[in-house]
Amino acid sequence: MLIQVKFEARPVRQDGYLMPKWQQHHVWRVGALYVDERRDADLNRTVRVARFTEPTFPDRDLMPPLHDVQLVTAKPDLLTLTGYPITAAASRCTTGRAGC
Repeated sequence: MLIQVKFEARPVRQDGYLMPKWQQHHVWRVGALYVDERRDADLNRTVRVARFTEPTFPDRDLMPPLHDVQLVTAKPDLLTLTGYPITAAASRCTTGRAGC
């Protein structure tokens, strides 16, 4: 028997900065949570990636995927995950210099 669980999520940071609490409460999204391991060619290792997608369209992300995700808190009504989003511009920058 397959049970589909819907999750509610909200981002806490935007562009690396902590969002104000009043702004966090306006961006709640409901969807499905997928966590799996993928090979990252830039880091040359396997990383855990969490994706938050629409339940009916698993290929459509509602929020940017989190890389190197870790479970911080697990309660009956709350899961807290931490990780960092990778944008297309950040994945192209491999030199470590500012302004890549």
